[in-house]
Amino acid sequence: MDFFDEPITRAIPSIFAPVREKYFHGREDCSGPKSPMYELFGPCKYAKVWDLIRKLTYQICGREFAIDPENKDQSRYVAEKLCELVYDLRNEHLEEYGDDD
Repeated sequence: MDFFDEPITRAIPSIFAPVREKYFHGREDCSGPKSPMYELFGPCKYAKVWDLIRKLTYQICGREFAIDPENKDQSRYVAEKLCELVYDLRNEHLEEYGDDD
């Protein structure tokens, strides 16, 4: 299995933990606040969105570059920018066209 094809539950470097925590963690059950991306994409899509952002970050930074501890700040920056862009674009889409599901 190729590293980029691993599911979201495996091989998530701690380099991305702050970004993932900000946009994707929360209580996805009924007992607390949900993550921002969960609110925008719903239970079926939000994990896929994170997986795509993670993969794009690796592609932008290069596989070794993204997991190299010396370059972790750049990798986090790229992941943060991608999350911001996806969040903003999804909000714009929902405001203009409503939910597509």
